[in-house]
Amino acid sequence: MELKDFIISKGLDASLADKFAEMMKLALEWNEKINITAIKTPEDFINKNIIDSLTLLGRPELASAERVMDLGTGGGYPGLPLALANPDKQFVLMDSVGKKLTVVSAIASDLPNQKLKLPRITATAVIINPPVITNNVNNKNLLIVNPYIINIIYK
Repeated sequence: MELKDFIISKGLDASLADKFAEMMKLALEWNEKINITAIKTPEDFINKNIIDSLTLLGRPELASAERVMDLGTGGGYPGLPLALANPDKQFVLMDSVGKKLTVVSAIASDLPNQKLKLPRITATAVIINPPVITNNVNNKNLLIVNPYIINIIYK
């Protein structure tokens, strides 16, 4: 399926296809400088990063969430595409690897979602000490996502 057709099928504005294409261009350019993903081709990027990330659209868990936490965001997926598709929600994209967050921050700077936070923290720290995150994010209507969870549950 073409990206634009997929975006329309999820009830999003077709003009978002250009923003996703820009996101992909930036990520692939950064990936040449700093290896953040094994995905190297635009086709794989669209299918494995953007479309896979957007499989949560339409799910009641996402619809009811006010805040979305991407635990172990890596190169920014699924958090960045979800943030672009849901500008009304607050997103926290966490990772323990600083270089990945540098890239995610550079890509995110071109996105319209201003409710995006990028803390450098390990998943273990969040699980062992939840107040580390709850001080910054109200847990009411919080959805925690991870690319592995999405691939297992929603595909």
